[in-house]
Amino acid sequence: MKTPLDALYDYARQQDDLARWLFNDDIAETYREATAYAHKQQLQLLDSLAPGDLERYRKFLENSDEAHELDGEILFCQGLSIGLRLGALSMMA
Repeated sequence: MKTPLDALYDYARQQDDLARWLFNDDIAETYREATAYAHKQQLQLLDSLAPGDLERYRKFLENSDEAHELDGEILFCQGLSIGLRLGALSMMA
């Protein structure tokens, strides 16, 4: 069974355009361009690696992706915690 925190995190991640969470359109566009360019570079690098290097790089990508996922969960929890605290403080005022 999912916890309420899991449900909130899943909801936030399932939004079609994650860049909408950024501060403004310029930052969102920079994010989109950077991710597209990074993906293109990654594919070019994969095509150019020797078999032994390719396997090491794939392992690196798996570990890096997992770390980024966990970073996202941590940041989400921090943001939610701050939001809940601010909400509680505003109720006291």
